[in-house]
Amino acid sequence: MSMDFPPLPPGRAAPPGLPGPPGFSALAVFRRDLFTATPVAWVSPLLVAANVIWFAVMVICGVGFWAPDSQAMIHFGAGFGPLTAGGQSWRLLSEIFLHFGILHLAFNMFVLWQVGPLVERLFGNIAFAVIYFLSGLCGSLLSELVHPLSVAGGASGAIFGLYGALFGFLLTQRRLIPGPILKTLAYNAAIFVGYNVVAGASQQGIDMAAHGGGLAGGWILGMLLSRKLLPGAGSVRAVVVAVLGGAAVVWAAGHLPPVADADAEWEKMVTVDTHCVDTYNKAVDQWTKHQISSGAFASILESQILPPYRQARAALQSVKYPLADRSQWDKRLQYTAKRQEQWETLARAVRDNSQQEFDKANQLNNEAADILKSIAGQQ
Repeated sequence: MSMDFPPLPPGRAAPPGLPGPPGFSALAVFRRDLFTATPVAWVSPLLVAANVIWFAVMVICGVGFWAPDSQAMIHFGAGFGPLTAGGQSWRLLSEIFLHFGILHLAFNMFVLWQVGPLVERLFGNIAFAVIYFLSGLCGSLLSELVHPLSVAGGASGAIFGLYGALFGFLLTQRRLIPGPILKTLAYNAAIFVGYNVVAGASQQGIDMAAHGGGLAGGWILGMLLSRKLLPGAGSVRAVVVAVLGGAAVVWAAGHLPPVADADAEWEKMVTVDTHCVDTYNKAVDQWTKHQISSGAFASILESQILPPYRQARAALQSVKYPLADRSQWDKRLQYTAKRQEQWETLARAVRDNSQQEFDKANQLNNEAADILKSIAGQQ
């Protein structure tokens, strides 16, 4: 979907007196003012080049061309809550230049190539750069808050910010734009945003938080930085907004809520679980060979198995897991609850020599095993 007008040579101002059909003069004046206010739209192609070059560097270093591995993306600067909120807030910026495969890159760069030059000429080079980066950072921040355990990357938040800025310009400076062009721009922008909202609601893997944060940030910036189409207009204001907006982002990045690495905590739980089973099996072997008494066996359960298991389970329960990924996490919590109850029941069974408690412990063990199988089936 093109957002530009009949082509002109790059960097050239539109001639003021182009002949044409009735009504064309308004378009000619607008195009003349647009190209006079910003003769060369150089930031947009520079951003496209930066994204493409960084993707090429990643591929050369072994990152997948079609579907990169999440760990590789994290290595190259993708957003990931436990790291981003854990002192690596620079990831809020670096993730704007990372893409999950060539198709992701190609789509985003195509849209940026289409809409970027127009928005850049409307706002000016400096203001355009401010809008792009601050919108992208707004998208990164909201994405981090909504689903902190997802691996995030892509320029879509910044690109949505450009459309938001376009809406802001159309609201504040609509008298500068001829009616037919105003309607076309508003229609095309609404179609783009509407399509992506529908696609994001119906498909998995689309970061709607980043899109929404970028769109809202761009809209506000567009209203703040809209200007008359005059050379240099709004440049000082753009610098002021960049400083204040940058400071706000730095403050927000420093106050992100800490995020535990849920998968890492689960791996710790699995390690403790395995250790407890090994300890139990050794104790059972000693008990059946009459090398230890029932009291000593129960003491092993109560002193060597239950304390570390309870501690690991408490750490797992403290993890704030995103609601969107809750199903598997809830099963992990159910599994550890069954396991802990099993160990507690076994300790009572051994100490009291209760067959009823042994039977209950076996039942809990079977239920825990079933939950563990269902967890493995979801992975």
